[in-house]
Amino acid sequence: MAEQPGNDQRKSPGGQGHGMRSKSTGGRRRRRRPGKDGPPQKPTIRDAAPLNVSPILDANKTAEEPLTAAEVKELTEHFRFVSKHRKLLRLKPNAAEDRLLNGSQTPEHRGVCMHLLGKIDRATVKSAVDRLENDKDRTDLLAGVVRFSNDPAILLAYLEALSASSSRTEATAALGLGLRRIDFSQVSAAQMRRFLELVVELFEFRDRPQLMLDLLESPTFKSAFDAAAVDMPPVLAELLGPLRAVHAAVFCGETSQDSDPRHLQRGVALLLQGHTATLRSYPEGAKRRLFELGVQGEDFDPKALEVLLGEFPPASREFSSLATFLAREYLRRHDDSRARALLQKLVEHQPGFRLPGRWLAALDAERVGRIALCGNPDDRGWQEGLWLDHQRPALVRKLAAADDTARHTVLLHRRLLVPGVVPLLASEANPGGSGFVALEMVGRPGRWWRQLDKLDRGTVAYEGVAILASILRAGVRLPDSALRRFLIDGNGRLWLFDLDGAALAQPNFDDRAALALACGFCNNILPRSAQGALDSLDSLSALAQFLLLRGRL
Repeated sequence: MAEQPGNDQRKSPGGQGHGMRSKSTGGRRRRRRPGKDGPPQKPTIRDAAPLNVSPILDANKTAEEPLTAAEVKELTEHFRFVSKHRKLLRLKPNAAEDRLLNGSQTPEHRGVCMHLLGKIDRATVKSAVDRLENDKDRTDLLAGVVRFSNDPAILLAYLEALSASSSRTEATAALGLGLRRIDFSQVSAAQMRRFLELVVELFEFRDRPQLMLDLLESPTFKSAFDAAAVDMPPVLAELLGPLRAVHAAVFCGETSQDSDPRHLQRGVALLLQGHTATLRSYPEGAKRRLFELGVQGEDFDPKALEVLLGEFPPASREFSSLATFLAREYLRRHDDSRARALLQKLVEHQPGFRLPGRWLAALDAERVGRIALCGNPDDRGWQEGLWLDHQRPALVRKLAAADDTARHTVLLHRRLLVPGVVPLLASEANPGGSGFVALEMVGRPGRWWRQLDKLDRGTVAYEGVAILASILRAGVRLPDSALRRFLIDGNGRLWLFDLDGAALAQPNFDDRAALALACGFCNNILPRSAQGALDSLDSLSALAQFLLLRGRL
């Protein structure tokens, strides 16, 4: 019985009738005798119906229309590849085409370029493939041709060659360029499902996301994808939501419309799991957006992130911004070794950028917990520090008191979440009695009261009374209202930071001791002309009302 023509004998949309098989599939087709050759071979993508493709250059443009800069760049790369394989392809270029191949002339005329690429047709490629003995050589040749060919048979031959190739890392990007030119609007749901099944068969897990992203670049793919979604392979169906979300956010710079925020996180993780060559092939804007999303993502991948970071010149502003962003995350995750290496690189390449040097010095400094100590302590033990986890300046005091003093002090700082009390950043109270408290650096302790003439005394006095009343309401009372317990921030606002000797107490705003404490603070702030009126007041609320009525003092 005569053999029926297979799919590799059908004519392509371009009208070529030559079938195409790579040597990796065995060259000539052999007739299988029952029981001799085992079970039938797994079908390849060659068995699917032919797919229509659109040309590499805009078909609506005439041969005389000038090339765009992007087209010139792409064509230059194609001609460099063709020049390398011109003997194998047995091309016979004319004089103008020869200048394009040897690089002496930049692509300028659309018609000349199209004519030269058109010479590398199915028959030419098939003949060249048949002359190659090595699977890798055949795959490499087809990988280069599929980047510019609009012949589906060449694309399918490339897929077949991949099934016999031991390395596909660089191949995924080449295949992606070919897939983008397929016109999926003319592909049936059955053909789409078959095509996607073969993608699963031929490509490993870490390659599939990039292939699917390349397909999402096709304007006709999404509708065909949806039509096949019901019966598509589960391993691809579960990629659809994440990849659509990450395609919009990373490659289009758009806000994802996906209602499930986990899709974007999953999509970012899938891309970061890709090959190094694939990560480096992304456009600069996509690399930056993927990097930023990856640093903030739950599936943190430092190796992939540093690959993306390495694509930016170390002396560039973009590098300094992204590297600082990553160094912050390393410190937050307590990965000090990676943070140190990255900060040292910033210091080396950007000597005028002072922030990395300060963070490096903090990494080398004495620490209490995750607080790096900077400078020397004052006479009460307070000193400046840096909270490494969030790179925030801190006001730190080591607690080495005996018994439960340290534990008690830490407890009070944790309890006083009230306005006017400096917020607690971190603390520690060890069983042995030692520990530390680290407060937000809202201002520096000092003899600020010596500059009261530059401040609104009435406002400072009122803020002090309000703070003392607030901590009393929270069940804490100070042993005194000394000015050294307070500091002034850059906006002239008063803050309480030193709780040394404070004790738990029942709120009682009529308590004469509490009133005396507040009046003592005011006597240190107000001018002498206003101090005499304080003796007639009988409560904290009356004192606050008096200060409001007096206004600026």
